[in-house]
Amino acid sequence: MRMTERAEKILKKPLGTLIEGTPEQTMKTFAKLRTGNVICVGDVILEECARAGIEVEQAIFDGTTLRKKLLNIPPHDIIVNNPKSHITEALLDVIRHGYRRILVCGEEDLATLPAVLYASEGSQVLYGQPGVGLVVIEVNTESKSKMRTLIEMFEEDTNED
Repeated sequence: MRMTERAEKILKKPLGTLIEGTPEQTMKTFAKLRTGNVICVGDVILEECARAGIEVEQAIFDGTTLRKKLLNIPPHDIIVNNPKSHITEALLDVIRHGYRRILVCGEEDLATLPAVLYASEGSQVLYGQPGVGLVVIEVNTESKSKMRTLIEMFEEDTNED
């Protein structure tokens, strides 16, 4: 599925609570607010959780930060292809099946949507807002419904793997 302009406008704004500050500051704040299982989308967030001693239930990352390849890619259970501005069936499947460490070839940014959709209620999905801070999505009926609605705004892509 390919992101539409309508979905892109909505996705430019934080999908949850924005905690502003440096990665270190935002993790300290989040550690006090943590209530359930943590799911990370993004390399920096995963690294900062590790530094803060926050256990991560599921991590989805692509080995890049701000479009720059990282030298040390974290250990992973599975690799999945997912082009920029897309959510592939393969990405949906590996998140749905609960792989703990998912390396995405392409881009992982939109994985936040299915991560919330398939997470257990009470979990918290984290992703970075570059240059601003950390976004925390509380997984509940309302956030799941919001993600489902956003995914429904995507259009089918006949070129998808």
